Amino acid sequence: MTTTHASGDVDALEEPAKARGLPDPADLLLVVICVAFGLIGLRPLSDPDVWWHLRTGDYVVHHGFTSTDPWSPASTEPWRLHEWGSQVLMYLSYALGGYRGVVALHALGMLVLALLVARSVRRTTTPRVACGVTALSLVGLFLGTAERPQLMSWVLLAASLPALRRAVAARRPPWWFIPVVWLWANLHGLWSAGLLLYGALVVGLAFEVGLRSWRVHGPFVVVAVSAFLAAGFTPVGPSLLLSPLQVRAYAGYVQEWAAPSILNHYLAPGFILPGIVVVGWARQRRPVGSTTIALVLVASYIGFSYIRTIPVAVIVFAPLVGEAWRRRDADVAGPPLPAGVGWTAALGALAAFTLATALVLPQIPGVEQGSPWGVSKRLDALPGRALVLNEYYFGGWLLWSARDTAPGIDGRTEIYAPQYVGDYLDAESLQGHWRQFVNDHDFDAAWLRTSTPLVWGLRSMGWTTIYRNDYSVIMVPPKVPS
Repeated sequence: MTTTHASGDVDALEEPAKARGLPDPADLLLVVICVAFGLIGLRPLSDPDVWWHLRTGDYVVHHGFTSTDPWSPASTEPWRLHEWGSQVLMYLSYALGGYRGVVALHALGMLVLALLVARSVRRTTTPRVACGVTALSLVGLFLGTAERPQLMSWVLLAASLPALRRAVAARRPPWWFIPVVWLWANLHGLWSAGLLLYGALVVGLAFEVGLRSWRVHGPFVVVAVSAFLAAGFTPVGPSLLLSPLQVRAYAGYVQEWAAPSILNHYLAPGFILPGIVVVGWARQRRPVGSTTIALVLVASYIGFSYIRTIPVAVIVFAPLVGEAWRRRDADVAGPPLPAGVGWTAALGALAAFTLATALVLPQIPGVEQGSPWGVSKRLDALPGRALVLNEYYFGGWLLWSARDTAPGIDGRTEIYAPQYVGDYLDAESLQGHWRQFVNDHDFDAAWLRTSTPLVWGLRSMGWTTIYRNDYSVIMVPPKVPS
């Protein structure tokens, strides 16, 4: 009896952990990776655009919607509040918790994004491979996870795309995607990217079943058209449907709309993941489905067009790595953790994140050290509501912190005429007819980095410096008293 009992204990110890319902250690590591990524968001606010997003949320909460910019006399184009939902959420987090409230919201968004990406990868491959692919993917997502509304687009894309692929594979029209697109259109402008990716799946499905098989792919087309039309029923109205076409007119002026480079270590995963997928396809004998090919083509076009959209490629290609390197159907790993253990891990991750946030958040400043509060006071002290010839990336700070001034330009690039934006940026580097530009717009002051060539140009025109900090100066023309 004793020998038998001892033998039973040995058999139990040697039983695979998975058979006993215990999580694989690599699955726990995957959760740790996600929590760590979320905690990276617990840093002082520093993105130059966060300030005008907060000011916009403030405006919507207290004044409602507008199609005309109320702040800068230099703006001439309609102002489409296509991110109002995210901006209101950011402002409410500020109203409830100050700047640290915005930081906490940002970190939570990063955690949710990481968990969604990890889950999509884990469903296609083994725990250890999922850890590596997820870690690589999160590096590729990092530049796109600043404290801005675009983070909401990545969360919605990572949440909806796997479900859309399953719906297409099962031939079940995803009617739920219609309200999701409507919600997305109230949160960020990249709702159109999500709709294009779904459209790619529908086109691929049509080729798989035959273009004449309308009964199969027809309902999916109806979902796509309905979702597109639903985006026109946001508070912005039907004009939102054409807003994605505005990007190209301004792409040459903003760095994040430049083409991504594989030499940037944060952007490189966006190129590495597709390479791994292509090699995996070349090694396997199974043909790649039309839906997957269509998805990859559209994701590549969107993701590799701009630095800002590289996360689209990362989110799409991350789970495809596991699928492309699957040797047999049995390699499909299913849910990240066994039933019950998965909920325990999720709650544990949230608890660990919450505890770490409670400990870390009070220890960090809500705003990046060195923020120009002194500049705001000096500009607000100028007579009247001064129109400021500001550095492009200073505009958001002016809107939020120096409310008695008007920025010459800010991150809401689309509300300024493309010609104006080009002339403005030319003036900063003393190119084109910069003197004429400065004179024609009757600026009351300038706030520029000390290294900007326009500082020298303004001095040559008789402008004087009335304030200086470690990296910038405030200058006024001869007609304005200091």
